Amino acid sequence: MPTLATTHAAFPPVQLQMIGRCVNLNSSRETYRLRFQWRTGAERVIPMNRHSISVGRHPLNDVVVNEPSVAAFHAEFQAVQNGDELRVVDVSAEHRLWMGMDSIRMRLLYDGDAVRLCENVQVRIECCSLSSLRVPSCVELLRIAAAAV
Repeated sequence: MPTLATTHAAFPPVQLQMIGRCVNLNSSRETYRLRFQWRTGAERVIPMNRHSISVGRHPLNDVVVNEPSVAAFHAEFQAVQNGDELRVVDVSAEHRLWMGMDSIRMRLLYDGDAVRLCENVQVRIECCSLSSLRVPSCVELLRIAAAAV
């Protein structure tokens, strides 16, 4: 069975499945959740209720993912724009983050995006309420289109 542990006091392992809401860092409205999904079907949901959440194999990470192809310090999910936007940063020199077939170093994330940590684990981004769903701007859509070419 895949394992997911957290080392931060806000997320003791016994409470992981009991957390149902995530809160914007600067208000009481809900924002994002990180849904860790294993190829085996196992899942864990972590609310994005802090400025950043680190992910990797090392016990000093906020979320520990015990998979051999996950780096000791693999990724950091960061709340930006007062918690209204979410981005992921690849902090590993040896391993990569993936979205689809693309290797990414840093990217803004939207509801429904899936970031693959390794072959067995992905993190799906969930927007907790439609009022916080952010639609990409025209400039962002042009950047995305240009990057796809």
